[in-house]
Amino acid sequence: DGVVMGESSKSTSGLSFLSVAYAKGNWAIAVYRHELAHFRASFEDQSKQGIFFNVSGSTVPGRYYPITAETELDVVNYGCSGALRVSRSFSLGLGVSYYDLGLDSLTTRYKVSDTQGFAPGEYYGLPLRENNTRNTVTEKGDDTAIGVSVGLLVRATDSLSLGGVYRQGPKFDCTSTAVRLDPAGDTTTLETVLHVPDVIGLGVAYRLSDRATLSFDYDFVRYSQLTEDIKDPYSGADLDDYVVDDGNELHLGFEYLFLSQKVIIPVRLGVWQDPDHKIRYEGDFDAERARFSGGDDEVHYTAGIGVAVGTPFEL
Repeated sequence: DGVVMGESSKSTSGLSFLSVAYAKGNWAIAVYRHELAHFRASFEDQSKQGIFFNVSGSTVPGRYYPITAETELDVVNYGCSGALRVSRSFSLGLGVSYYDLGLDSLTTRYKVSDTQGFAPGEYYGLPLRENNTRNTVTEKGDDTAIGVSVGLLVRATDSLSLGGVYRQGPKFDCTSTAVRLDPAGDTTTLETVLHVPDVIGLGVAYRLSDRATLSFDYDFVRYSQLTEDIKDPYSGADLDDYVVDDGNELHLGFEYLFLSQKVIIPVRLGVWQDPDHKIRYEGDFDAERARFSGGDDEVHYTAGIGVAVGTPFEL
């Protein structure tokens, strides 16, 4: 009765951010490396039959073909940023980023017999994978792109600061290859585009005391760009019925400084709302509406600690 969703977990590790900054007088410059995406996922509907769904005008339910899928996605950003303090209360920033994409994805679908039985491979049975492939879709991406970011900072009072930022997301060229093994064995190769969403952010920071700072910011993320160039892997037709809503993210942060004569230790806590940005199908096909039904908002919690020893060193 309804589609049952499950959860799985997978871990990755890596150096997510590294930067070096130099400031002098009214200006500063920084170079950095940022892993914008470092994603690993695999899926196999091994112990269940998969999704069944009602078909209008039929007493036999439809069935979503059993699949296995795995994806590796890496987007690394090498950037250089500069900032200029125009006046005591106003600063501007500009950044240029070089993005490097690595994408490798494979989805395999398996055949289901028309026999209305419950044996493996039959219509109501468990998936049968041995010599039973229906089709495969691979996606490859190995491309680079340039993006820019701009920002501003206004110090309204000694305690209150306001900021804004725009980050242009890169566009990458990718290749999708679909192979039909049943019935014709056709192969289709498409050139597609992967969009990393643009982001616009506004924020405010307020110093509660010499040691404590409270901050809040709002980010508008153009997740709808993810489906701008989505295509059917077999026909190459544009698929306008797959959509993603733009996201409104809310971030709240707090920092407290523990001070001594030689060492400063900042401690930070944060919470932010992550809006649903799963692909959602709004067309007429029952199978796709069952599978691509969107997701839920999530709340993330963060914590950090640092140390500053003297003037030249901070971690």
